[in-house]
Amino acid sequence: MLHNGPFTIAEGESLTGFHLRSGYIANHANLVDNIRHKDDVWQIAAYPHRLLPIPNYQLDLHHLLSKHTAFPLHKLCSKSTFKLEMLRFSMKIVNRTEVFAMLHKFSRWSELKFCPDCFKAQIQQYGYNWLLRDWNLPLVECCSVHKKILISYQCLCKKISSVSLLSNLFSGLCNKCYCDVWLSNEPKRASRKQSQIEKWVRELASMPAFYLTNAAQRRLLEVVFTRVNVSARSERLRVEAVANTYFHHLKSYKDSKVNLEIRRWTECCYPLSPEIILQILMKVYKKPIEFMEFLRSTGQEGYIDNYLLAKKKDLCETYNFFDSLDFKINQPRFNGDGRYLKLIL
Repeated sequence: MLHNGPFTIAEGESLTGFHLRSGYIANHANLVDNIRHKDDVWQIAAYPHRLLPIPNYQLDLHHLLSKHTAFPLHKLCSKSTFKLEMLRFSMKIVNRTEVFAMLHKFSRWSELKFCPDCFKAQIQQYGYNWLLRDWNLPLVECCSVHKKILISYQCLCKKISSVSLLSNLFSGLCNKCYCDVWLSNEPKRASRKQSQIEKWVRELASMPAFYLTNAAQRRLLEVVFTRVNVSARSERLRVEAVANTYFHHLKSYKDSKVNLEIRRWTECCYPLSPEIILQILMKVYKKPIEFMEFLRSTGQEGYIDNYLLAKKKDLCETYNFFDSLDFKINQPRFNGDGRYLKLIL
C-alpha cells in the first residue's frame, strides 16, 4: 500500500487508531467515543464509532474490516444471525458510517499498547507514526518486528485529556512534565512463547475472512472434547475438564469467567470471548493453516452473492436456509469488493 500522507490510512494501521490520529491532526473533538481511561489504563475501541469527513480511505469496506480491524477473529466468536443481520444492513445503506456505528455498539475495548521502536522507524521513513492493527489483536503482547513486549502509555501526569494523550503518544514527549513517554517504560524482550502466540494470532487474522456455521462450531467442540478425553455427560464435568486441560497454566483457570465462557461455547451462546477460544485453538492446532484445513474438511467451502442473501427474509440458520441461494464452489471474480460472502457449509 502506498503512503500518501498522514490523512491516508497506512499499511497495517488500526482503523480506530487512524481515526484517532487523523482526528487529532484535524482538531476534531469527537475522540472520546474511540478512546477512554478506565481502571487506570487507556483503552482503545476495536471499531471506530463513526467515520470522520477528512480521512481518505481509498479502500472498500471488506478490506477495511479484514486488514485494519480484529473483525476476522471476532467473526469466529460472534452469533451467526448477527453476521447475517449486519450483512443485510450493509447491503441497504449508502453511507458505511452506519456499519461502523453498528459495529461500535458491540465493540470490545482493549488496552492501548504500542512499540516505540516501530514508532521511530515509521517517523524516520514516512515522517509520522501510527498504531498497528496487530497490536490490539486478542492475546498479542509483543511486536512481530522487534520481538519486544508492547508497552502501555505511562506518564507522571495522572489526569490528562484524550487530546493531550494523543499528542504525547504520537510525539513521544509529554507536554506537561516533558518526560519521554516512549522510554519511560523500556520494553523488555519478548519470550519465545509470547512470540509464538503473536505469530499464531497474526497469521489467523491475516487469512481470508470467512464465516462459521453453527454446525462447524459444534464439530470443533467435538474435537476439543475428544482431546481432553471427556466421557462424562455432565455439563459441569465437561466444562471443568476443558478448563483444567487448556487453562491449567493460569492461576485463575478455575475462575468463573473462564468456566462461563467455556459453558457458553458448549451451548453455542454468542458472542464469545476471543481470548478464551483462541487459547484453546492454539493448543489443538499448532498452526492456523491446520485449523483452516480442519474447517474445510467439515463442510463445503464456497461463495454466496451478498445481494441475494440480503433479500432473504428468514435470518435464522435453518437446514434449508441456503438452498435457494446460488452457492458457488469456485471463487467468483468480484470476491474482493465484498460482493460475495465466503463461508463453510
